[in-house]
Amino acid sequence: MIALLLALLSPAHADEIDAWIELYDGILAEAADNDVDEAVRTYQGLTRTLAADEPVRGVALYWLGRALESDDDTDGARYALRECVRAGNARTRCLDLLGRIELESAAVRRVPTVWDLEDGQHGFIHPWVYADKGSIRLGSGDTTHKDVLVWATRVSPDLDDQLLLGFTTPAPGPNGVRMTMRPMRQDWALRVVAFDVHNNQYVATLNGGIITAQPGRWTPVNIDLSAFQALEGTGRLRSSELDHIVLQDVSAFQGTPSGPNELWLADIRVY
Repeated sequence: MIALLLALLSPAHADEIDAWIELYDGILAEAADNDVDEAVRTYQGLTRTLAADEPVRGVALYWLGRALESDDDTDGARYALRECVRAGNARTRCLDLLGRIELESAAVRRVPTVWDLEDGQHGFIHPWVYADKGSIRLGSGDTTHKDVLVWATRVSPDLDDQLLLGFTTPAPGPNGVRMTMRPMRQDWALRVVAFDVHNNQYVATLNGGIITAQPGRWTPVNIDLSAFQALEGTGRLRSSELDHIVLQDVSAFQGTPSGPNELWLADIRVY
């Protein structure tokens, strides 16, 4: 039946159908036979032979990244997923998976953890889906904090910006996160949201989880996880089940005018 259908189609359309069939063969090898190596070979073959604008190629890159990540080849997975983002056909799925890989790679695994930033190490991730909104980088601070994490963004009422801090079965369960922050241009307002491994959301009961700071001064921040309550229901966050924390820039919703803004973070401690 498939052979008859292919015979009736134009050569270009038939080639596309062939590519989809080959892709499904790779997915079947991975899902039914648990043959990741065979699946990877199939996906790689498609990504190398298909034209850059072929819709199948973007989907194949997603499945290639997914298979490589499951086989603990995170560098290969990142490369495939970034290429998928450029291809555009499966951009959203690839951004989601790339973000999860980055979050898990930098996740906190032991408590306490301290980042003084002198060695360039920290656990914060700027999500790929917010790449057009802002960025983070290491920078030189001031006399109070020599090294800082610089979060540059643009205040807008249309779209927030976010940083993520991931956790992978941290031992023992964390009590909270301490740091100091200093806005450099305008007032800054953060809303802190915690997610557990069941994807339940929690916010601090004090001030709706909103933390504010004024430019030109360092503000100490203590994110006390024991004060976090479920958005739905009355349950409290179990620190042993913490998956990640979101620092959400809500400055625009607190009255900060639209325009560029910059936040310095320093002396970051998970306790």
